[in-house]
Amino acid sequence: MSLSGQHKDVTQVQKWLNDCNRSFTYEAAHHVETIIKGGAVDPRFVGALEEDINTYFAALRRDTELLAILDLIASTEAAIRVDFANRADKHVRDSSALATTFKALRKKKKERISLEDHILVEWKRLAPEIKSRIDEFEHVLDYRHWLAHGRYWLFKAKIPKNGGVTPSFIEVKNVSEKLMGAMQASVFGFYPKKI
Repeated sequence: MSLSGQHKDVTQVQKWLNDCNRSFTYEAAHHVETIIKGGAVDPRFVGALEEDINTYFAALRRDTELLAILDLIASTEAAIRVDFANRADKHVRDSSALATTFKALRKKKKERISLEDHILVEWKRLAPEIKSRIDEFEHVLDYRHWLAHGRYWLFKAKIPKNGGVTPSFIEVKNVSEKLMGAMQASVFGFYPKKI
């Protein structure tokens, strides 16, 4: 498999979300100020009150956070898959049990490697000390599936300690960072960059 080297990291996704939210705050304030001063009003906001404008931009913030969550989970998956490719395709010198297993998986499955059914299963088997972090991330993957497939079913969050509500960007970011940190700290290390 040829790696593109184009996957984002957590910091890039966080920066994008922050930039979007700053833009929404500026836009909301601009439109409210325009109405108050009696300027030319954007057709979307003709007859709108300040509360209507703030509600509109709050909805944009919520939808943008969902997109950022999807991007963040995809970025974490990409980092894990790059680590797999680096080991399976011998981009790093690694004679560990994990690398040997990944090389055998690549030989058997070629390009049809499942994150959940192959890569994470082997990490749990060979690095049981990070199993709880992988389990948390698998709950986040359920959320990713729900987001990516159009949110048409009632989602029941399984992320521990969040009371069963859908997770926020910060919660997903924490789960992702803790997983990648645990992988890095494991005996196998973690190679999430194209080598």
